[in-house]
Amino acid sequence: MVSSTTPQFRFPERLHQRHENASGDAVILLDGDLQDPPELIEAFTKKWREGYQVVYGNRVKREASASMQFFYKAFYRVFQKVAYVPIPLDAGDFSLLDAAWWMR
Repeated sequence: MVSSTTPQFRFPERLHQRHENASGDAVILLDGDLQDPPELIEAFTKKWREGYQVVYGNRVKREASASMQFFYKAFYRVFQKVAYVPIPLDAGDFSLLDAAWWMR
């Protein structure tokens, strides 16, 4: 199943809507702009089959201005400090989440 959201939704609302519409054993979060390579889905699935409930894709390079790159990096560092679950730096929302994890 593919769930599409508009850019007007902020990240938490997009994440919530995707999870509300998802069914199955796992969900893969992937933005439609293809800045995250879909060919990594196979590697994500392999890690999931090894028993990982959450598999993140860390972004090595981001297409953005220097100021936006600074703010992205700052955001992830602040977010990591306040999140109730461990979040890798610069991971973004490109990830695979096991149903047992995202349905709790």
